[in-house]
Amino acid sequence: MGWRADATIALGVLFAFAVIVAVGADYPEEVRLFPMIIGAAGMVLAATVLVTLALRLGAGAPGEGGTDGEGAGGRRQTWIALATAPAYSLLLWLFGYWIASLACMVGLPWLLGYRNLKVLAVLAVAIVGGVGVFFPGTMAIYLPRGALVEWLRGALAPAG
Repeated sequence: MGWRADATIALGVLFAFAVIVAVGADYPEEVRLFPMIIGAAGMVLAATVLVTLALRLGAGAPGEGGTDGEGAGGRRQTWIALATAPAYSLLLWLFGYWIASLACMVGLPWLLGYRNLKVLAVLAVAIVGGVGVFFPGTMAIYLPRGALVEWLRGALAPAG
């Protein structure tokens, strides 16, 4: 994967984080801060990648290989980590807290090379379950159910 692919991915990630910021700006004041911070941080990271690529190209550095001597595996892990927040946001909106969080708590470490599924499953269930019980139970902060889940609940609800 060369600099063109890196630039294309960085622009896509920058766009995704910009969408998160734009959508988050319409949220009520009490929940607006989280998407704005995550989106802004992601935009800064993606912009940093683009600036680094431009500087390397301007300096005549080779277009192939990773930055600072890292190989394709390190670059792959970097892109997986950068794409996680937009992917989680989409899953959260579509499927809700429980499915999105469990999928990301198992999927991200798996994609990054951690292969002990028993440990991943136990940690995912414990952390997601703990957060899912703590916030609604003690702070009355209800976690999102997801657009698809809400649609299914409405479609499958008995009429009357």
